[in-house]
Amino acid sequence: SALERALYNLLNNAGHHSSERRVQLSILPLGSPPEGNIRFVVSNPIEDEQRERLQTTFGDELGRLFAGGFSTTGSGVGLSICSEIVCNADGLGSLEQALQEGHLGIQILDERDFTAWFHWPMVDD
Repeated sequence: SALERALYNLLNNAGHHSSERRVQLSILPLGSPPEGNIRFVVSNPIEDEQRERLQTTFGDELGRLFAGGFSTTGSGVGLSICSEIVCNADGLGSLEQALQEGHLGIQILDERDFTAWFHWPMVDD
């Protein structure tokens, strides 16, 4: 249920802010052969104004969105809930550690695709 909640918050954020009402989800095993974690990637197109506001506010540190408190239309807690769940699942001590080690991240690709990801521990059957 924790994974579902983290993914729900990320997808909800993407759907709400998508300029084209389109969201893409990718699930990628990390490593070859896969070991340790799976990466969930959620991407949505954004308008130039959205990109400019994010870059003005956060510069190259878009991952700080996971700290919460920033919103244009809501409470600003959705991504912070996601980061808290991911940090707990992977035994990470802080959001800073998660961002530094790449367990969480956000980038704007091709100047219009807001792309956020998180890692989740793989479970062996």
